[in-house]
Amino acid sequence: MRSADLPAPSLLVGSARVDITPPLGTWMQGYAVRDRGAEGIHDRLEATAVAMADRDTAAAVLTCDLIGLDFGTVERVRRKAAKLSGMDEKNLMIACSHTHGGPATGRRSYTRRDEGYMAVLEGQLATAVALAFKKLRESSTHVGTGTATIGINRRAKREGKTVLGENPEGPIDRDVTVLRFDDSEGDVHSLLFNHACHGTTLGGDNYLVTADWMGYARRTVEAGLGGRGVLSGFINGAAGDVNPHPRGSFELARMHGRVVGGEVIKTQALAERIESPDLQVSQVEVDLPLLPPPSLDELRALLKDLESAQEASKKEGKASPELVARTRWTREMIQRVEAGKVKKRLRAEIQAIRIGTTALVGVPGEVFVEIGLRVKRRSPLSPTFFAGYCNGLVGYISTEKAIEEGGYEPQKSFYYLMEQRFAPEIEEVVVQGALEALELCTR
Repeated sequence: MRSADLPAPSLLVGSARVDITPPLGTWMQGYAVRDRGAEGIHDRLEATAVAMADRDTAAAVLTCDLIGLDFGTVERVRRKAAKLSGMDEKNLMIACSHTHGGPATGRRSYTRRDEGYMAVLEGQLATAVALAFKKLRESSTHVGTGTATIGINRRAKREGKTVLGENPEGPIDRDVTVLRFDDSEGDVHSLLFNHACHGTTLGGDNYLVTADWMGYARRTVEAGLGGRGVLSGFINGAAGDVNPHPRGSFELARMHGRVVGGEVIKTQALAERIESPDLQVSQVEVDLPLLPPPSLDELRALLKDLESAQEASKKEGKASPELVARTRWTREMIQRVEAGKVKKRLRAEIQAIRIGTTALVGVPGEVFVEIGLRVKRRSPLSPTFFAGYCNGLVGYISTEKAIEEGGYEPQKSFYYLMEQRFAPEIEEVVVQGALEALELCTR
């Protein structure tokens, strides 16, 4: 059946999956302490596409067991997927799970990206989308929200400073939001589910490729709903300051995945049907404000101190990834200031896809949980899936308060990104941009 033949309330939905597991030896991304490539494969990485079409619009959500993608890769995948499927490339949302057990796919100063793998990856991701469109079938759409607690806020206070740790009093987002698609006989064939928690159950001492707890969650869902005949895609949320708790082993990753996966199974069973699941897609371009780097004199003095510290570290046989990254960042900022290329803003896209009365809104960053909660509370559509790590990865998008407090996310992480830090105004820019994208979907 062609989408043009559908009655108004109907939606065509199809799904497909491809393997994106990297070869052994591929450098992994997520922890600067790693000093070699992957040594084994604990569980395979996959990309799952869910394609949708009504009488007027075709769109797709592509979920990937990856830490994140840069804007250039997103643009190429969208272009290839559009060529293979016939969809509008702007209507593809690419959501990464943010596993820290996968290949280097972004741009960082501390890791090596395998461009050969990246070329194959782009083709595989586009193929998943094209195959999903080939499997379109008339479907009913259902949505529901449950709750699960596997995470803990990680911005802790220690001796007056904000550090990475455990903050039981800090905010988290417990929502587990589910979209279920059933075939004409009432059997579920595809799901999308959303929860906000970092993919960091395993630490920097892990050299085995893994999708972390998110992969266990998908497998739990699919096994509980009848095996490989059902495909599910995971969409991470505003998890910038939320870690799984406890951490440190594959057993704990499996436990977290089963907790979330079990809640997905329950929630999808109770999900309510969307009676008019029409599609609408919107994009909003936002300018993310950047802070200027220190003055040239300050940067040169800092570089001198850092190079001395690095030399002393080498003599003591102590490698410091942060020291190396900070030194490289300082050199980059000196070059930027000398060349008159200091940036004032970073352009980024916020995308929304409405399906009847619900919507997904995607932001290309590691968004703090408070920002995601603000957007969800004020959204004109309910429930709203907030997708972080979506269509690119600009780094941590912190709250104004967190930027004032300092700490790893708003301050130190940008040494590894080789970029200027974000200004406190970024919180409001992202909230307003997400709400604008959602509003555009309702017109």
